[in-house]
Amino acid sequence: MNESIGTKKRFHGRDELEIIEQEETIHKMTLYICVQKTIFFGIGGVLFVVGLMMACLWPVIYNNVLRTQLAVSEKSKTYEMWRETPIPMYIDIYLFNWTNHERTLKYKEKPILQEVGPYVFSEHRSKVDIKWNDDDTLFYHNRHRWNYHPELSKGKLTDNITNLNVVLMTIGQMCSKLSPFQKKLANSLLKMEDEIVITKTVDEFLFTGFDDPLLKILNTLHKYFPNLFPASLDKFGWFYQRNMSSTADGLFQMNTGVDDLSQLGNVVTWNRRNKLNFYSGHCQEIKGSLGELWAPPSEDQISLFATDICSAINMQYSGDVHMHNLTGKVFAGGEDVFDNGTLYPQSACYCVRKGVCPRSGVRDVSGCRDGAPVFISFPHFYLADPYYSSAVQGLNPTAENHTFKIILEKFSGVPLMVNARLQINILMEPVTDMNVFKDLPKLYMPMMWFHQHAEMTPELASNLTPLAELGEMGLWALMALTAVGLSLIIIGLVLKIKRSKREEDALHSRDPAPWQT
Repeated sequence: MNESIGTKKRFHGRDELEIIEQEETIHKMTLYICVQKTIFFGIGGVLFVVGLMMACLWPVIYNNVLRTQLAVSEKSKTYEMWRETPIPMYIDIYLFNWTNHERTLKYKEKPILQEVGPYVFSEHRSKVDIKWNDDDTLFYHNRHRWNYHPELSKGKLTDNITNLNVVLMTIGQMCSKLSPFQKKLANSLLKMEDEIVITKTVDEFLFTGFDDPLLKILNTLHKYFPNLFPASLDKFGWFYQRNMSSTADGLFQMNTGVDDLSQLGNVVTWNRRNKLNFYSGHCQEIKGSLGELWAPPSEDQISLFATDICSAINMQYSGDVHMHNLTGKVFAGGEDVFDNGTLYPQSACYCVRKGVCPRSGVRDVSGCRDGAPVFISFPHFYLADPYYSSAVQGLNPTAENHTFKIILEKFSGVPLMVNARLQINILMEPVTDMNVFKDLPKLYMPMMWFHQHAEMTPELASNLTPLAELGEMGLWALMALTAVGLSLIIIGLVLKIKRSKREEDALHSRDPAPWQT
């Protein structure tokens, strides 16, 4: 009994210093746990929430950054670069020489074509007559300046080219719409010796133009039948009077992207019209980018409004490439571009001739070429119905040489490379009761094709790199921030579970108190 009382006295009489040290240890442990909770749950939670919210909002944030950098305003860098395009541009022109035209017209032999060229021209574009509007759009005219580069060309501008007489084919197309009486009047103006085929120099076919007595006849027919025959220029040439002209392309109204970046560079009206009057349905819509400014590519399809064909070219996403330390999205034209409803029913509205629709692969643009029987295709009838290429000899369509494609920077939509390739064809066909045309074979004759190309320079690409890196690295940084926050929370939970388990184990394994023995 005395021994028990002595033990209790020793227990209650522990050294005061030992008690103080124990309290300090408990205080330190409590403080450590609080700091641990603050770091792992407080900071981790903040990093996780902020990172997750910013990552979700990053597309909106980055879009606003892009809008401040890319939208067109009077003081923006984009405006200066758009007004005077700094990227070197070239156009390579190939013409087709018809080598057996006499035997084709006389014996119906298949035309043999010889591709000549390229004849290379540098192209400089500038915007003039710019007028700003209150609805975040502007009006302007395009001025092209082409300069010939013999050192880059294969051939001379004095080379002779033989092919269809486009002026006569245009008259023939118009005459097919005349009544029998009207055809008699037209026959009196046309002569059998009028040349179905003509030989001119490359320069005459392209920029200089050439005189043709048929142009006077065309103007005479215009006086008699103004609704059928267009008034003609004094000369014919594919680019006649277009070099340095500020009106040849027409008047454009373009969206500046200030209010909505997704509309940057898109055409609003062309020659103050928002619809074409020679197609029907959705095919008459004037839409798409005008080619120099593009919105960030958020979809798998882009549209380019091309004045050469007076309509839009839709291109599909086909993969990524890396150029100048930038990632580009490749968009290429496919079979749907020049389909007339054969493959894609929605393209049937491009068929303008009642009851007569050409096979897939060419587009009738006679409506915007003053009635001339002009049909546009990819070069060498690439992706077209075999009917076209099999009708002539000398074509070899390949994806490498004849694809129409554009590469846009992945985040900003800035063009990294452009390879625009189109071919001009003339429809030759017989016309009943017209002496000059009645015995002609029907075929779509390739006249020329061009390759318009440009590539971002390394200097300009280096200016674009920080903006592109922000788009890619910004999201990754926010995702990393979110991951760090989540990791801290998980570590905090693991430590808390371990500490609770240690405390529980310590409670169960603690020696019994002296009074419990």
